Amino acid sequence: MNANVFFMELRRHRRGILIWCAVLVGLNAFMMLFYPVVIESGVFEQLDSFFKNPFFKGMLTTFGVDFDYMTSALGYYVTYNAVYTMLLGSLVAILLGGRLVAREEKDKTAEFLLTKPVTRGEVLNSKMAALGVLVTGLNLAVVLAGFVLLEVFTDAPYDVGAFLTVSWQTWLLMLAFGAVGFLVAALAKRARAVTGASLGIVLGFYFVSGLSRVSESTRVFGFISPFRFVQTELVAGAAGGGWWRAAYFIGLAALCVLVSHIVYRRKDILL
Repeated sequence: MNANVFFMELRRHRRGILIWCAVLVGLNAFMMLFYPVVIESGVFEQLDSFFKNPFFKGMLTTFGVDFDYMTSALGYYVTYNAVYTMLLGSLVAILLGGRLVAREEKDKTAEFLLTKPVTRGEVLNSKMAALGVLVTGLNLAVVLAGFVLLEVFTDAPYDVGAFLTVSWQTWLLMLAFGAVGFLVAALAKRARAVTGASLGIVLGFYFVSGLSRVSESTRVFGFISPFRFVQTELVAGAAGGGWWRAAYFIGLAALCVLVSHIVYRRKDILL
């Protein structure tokens, strides 16, 4: 790893990550503001019978909404906030990963960087390390804010272990998508194609994950999507397992990183 490249990328993207930290924390806080109002008004109880209709229930399940546990603060938080954090955070991670690699070609700085006494492998490793730090910082801000919000908006006890489980799996999900972004940028012949392909990958996987929740017949399709491996269902003992899910995310990230190295070292860089 090259320290100069690493710190250069941190400086380049720190402002963008700080903005996204503010966006995600603000979004989570805005949604949690409605929790006391919703509970006091009894909206969930009034709508429960209506949404027991298989059609409406399946439609809501597609978007991760389950009335069975939304009345609890943690269930409400995970339904609205963690899901949005997963989607938006994954978009940020994959776009960031792609831009870290493609930027040298896009900004015409590849010739300056790659003619220095630094290998392509060192450049890629430095950018990957920067991605890990930036994504971790984003997740820490969201997790700390989520913990504070849960403490502020509920007096009832909640499963801290389940909250942390969803949090660290979301972090690994973002790192995996960041690695996918590296692979997309390494494979792309033109830097301009990276953004469109990255957006399509995340939104496509999110749609597949939602579709897999509709019924048992579509459940098998969910295993195609990384989103499906995050434990958003708050079941008993959720905090005690999930290590095979971590192995999945780490394995996916490692595979993308490995292939990215192989492709990037042989790639013709456009100057």
